[in-house]
Amino acid sequence: MTLTLDIIIIILFASILILWGISLYLASRKGVSEEEELVVPRLVSPAYKIIKIMFYNIIRSIELALIIISLLLTSFSTAYTSTYLYSSSEIEASSIPYTYDILMISNNYEQGAEYVKGIPVESIKIVQIYNGLFIEHDNKSIYLLPLVINCSSHVKIYVGDIDKICKLLSQGNTAIIDNKKAIGLNTIFIDGQRFFVVKEDLSNFVGVEILPSIYLVHSLGAIGGTPLVATPTDIIVLPENEKVIEALCSTDCNAKTIFLARNSSYVDVAKLLKHFDLVAIRTNGKIHIYSPNLVPSSRTFIGLALSALFSLVFSITVSGGLAERIKLISQRLALSGVTYGMLSSSLAIVMVAILLVFYIPLLIVASLSGVENIFGVASASYLLSAAISIMVIVYRASAGLKVRGSKVLSKPSIVLNHTIKIDVNTFRNELEKDFSLDDFFALSEFEVLEDTNNMVEMRIELIYKKGLSSIVSIEIYGEKINGIWNYNLLADVWSLEELSGREQEKLVLMALSKIQGVFTKCITE
Repeated sequence: MTLTLDIIIIILFASILILWGISLYLASRKGVSEEEELVVPRLVSPAYKIIKIMFYNIIRSIELALIIISLLLTSFSTAYTSTYLYSSSEIEASSIPYTYDILMISNNYEQGAEYVKGIPVESIKIVQIYNGLFIEHDNKSIYLLPLVINCSSHVKIYVGDIDKICKLLSQGNTAIIDNKKAIGLNTIFIDGQRFFVVKEDLSNFVGVEILPSIYLVHSLGAIGGTPLVATPTDIIVLPENEKVIEALCSTDCNAKTIFLARNSSYVDVAKLLKHFDLVAIRTNGKIHIYSPNLVPSSRTFIGLALSALFSLVFSITVSGGLAERIKLISQRLALSGVTYGMLSSSLAIVMVAILLVFYIPLLIVASLSGVENIFGVASASYLLSAAISIMVIVYRASAGLKVRGSKVLSKPSIVLNHTIKIDVNTFRNELEKDFSLDDFFALSEFEVLEDTNNMVEMRIELIYKKGLSSIVSIEIYGEKINGIWNYNLLADVWSLEELSGREQEKLVLMALSKIQGVFTKCITE
């Protein structure tokens, strides 16, 4: 199915609007419910939360929309203006007998060359049929490979007795067999058709090499790169007609078609390659061989380079606002303790994900366009330009990503003094017991950093059940001075939610009071 440029543009922009609408809808659904069942909390990856926050804020920027639209339009314009050349090679013609000016080979049966306007009058069509022909003779079944030939009038190709074969076939229903083949039949019948058997020396005909390792007769395989071809006694030469082809190809036709032409005028190679797997043209002592495989021209590579350059300039021009938005997000996340490495990685992941999502409409429209090779060029242009845009945006936002800030709160603390040292194992057991039934916090981590005769250091991490990824970290430092143990309980909040200062203060004080209660219970019992 082929689409016009107007329809392609309409489909492209409709796809962009749909995807953009879905993204904005998802962003508008951001939020948490005020009430949540008091169960064991669902742990949410901090990296996922950071990526989610980045995505919600970046997808709503007009700068990103402009960048994506420019990427898609540039990719299609590059694809439509690109050109391709057929794969070709050149060999010396001195070792190849002068049997043609134009050679056309198809790995299937071709009925004729009437679609090639200007095909020379002096031409020969040779069809190598690999469906064997069985001939009954002397109670034996003789297996031969049919070689069906159609010669045009006034053939003057004097190599390998080709003209002699054409003259014999022109006499009527003639079947030519090598004179060394032990068969005494004068006539044979193929699907009711009667053919007069003529014995002829086919060794010169079989030995004609039209291209290196390509012969007029059937190729049966290769050993060490050397082709194995049918011997003269393996083949039977028949004139081409509709009944012969139907008889030999009653079920399927495993065949190769070869056209040899002399004294040719101008031939459209591109048109021939739509029907043939190989076209060779002999001029000035050289044979130029063409195949349908297309390779990009220099114009295509220049187009890709220009699209990449345009993407670089355009991204630098319009990404300023997006970079500022990312800086603000980064500052807020940095204040919550997010590291530079996590911020930069999250930004890169979000940008790659967004641009890959909007790569989908490009794939759909390119596959429906019907324009040859547009898919590969459009994809290469989009991916190259998208990579450049991502690097520009990440680079411009790097200053904001490197922002370092203090914690949202100064660490609230409680100081406790006692004459005895707390038992670490008892304290751990009491924490696990109390927080397994607590309505607000769940114990996530308990870590003993140091435990000596004069010093103890522990770290506790609590997950707030009423929020998403809100964590209270409490550090306990105990030191024995003049026989008295001084314990300092320091609390800190780490959260990806936009909590107000008052909310954070309540959260940390509530956590400290619970830890203090358990701690006091352990050192007073």
